[in-house]
Amino acid sequence: MELSPRQLVMTAVVLGACAAAGCSVAYAAGSYLHRVFSMDAHVPCLVHHLATSDECAALIAEAEGAGLKRSTVAHDNEPISTGRTSSHVFLESPTAETLKQRVSAFLGIPTAHFENVQVVRYNPGEKYDAHYDAAAKSSTSARELPRLYTVLVYLNDDYEGGHTAFPKCGAEVTPRQGMGVLWRNLSESGRILQSSYHAGLPVTRGTKYVATLWIHGSPPNP
Repeated sequence: MELSPRQLVMTAVVLGACAAAGCSVAYAAGSYLHRVFSMDAHVPCLVHHLATSDECAALIAEAEGAGLKRSTVAHDNEPISTGRTSSHVFLESPTAETLKQRVSAFLGIPTAHFENVQVVRYNPGEKYDAHYDAAAKSSTSARELPRLYTVLVYLNDDYEGGHTAFPKCGAEVTPRQGMGVLWRNLSESGRILQSSYHAGLPVTRGTKYVATLWIHGSPPNP
């Protein structure tokens, strides 16, 4: 089943202080993200039904078919880290492109500003310690380009553990298939936002899959 921005209706749930106050607002797709960010550009939010179950299953199958490799922290030439113990692969496929186009339509940012979709697999005990995304090197360019936004999409939820924590927001996200978590990494002045500090907590049973989209202020490939 293919969903267009007009057909999708999302629920954006703002994390942190707004979440504690019970802020949960439904927006028509194509406009809701702009309104969430205009309310508070520095607070992560949840986006329900960002991907369909068929799209999630396809991305998992494509990643397994392409072959996932042990994750590194900055880029693929870096040594492995005990703080990030997952495996991942970057995908260029029609399914990945559909997801990019959907997020592009919501944010109003061309897909040329996106890195390729990264699918990450976490087996039991695997995790990603708390970190910032902003300063990492682009996967599609040798240039150092700040990642302005991160969109994390849960591809399955038939596992235990593996929550996404935002320690400096006092928030922890329980994965739901097809749900996304969206946040800004940098302020308008270019400083790293403390609210973007996040971690992938250890999986305790089963296997977790997520898709990550990183978005830049300019195209990674000039």
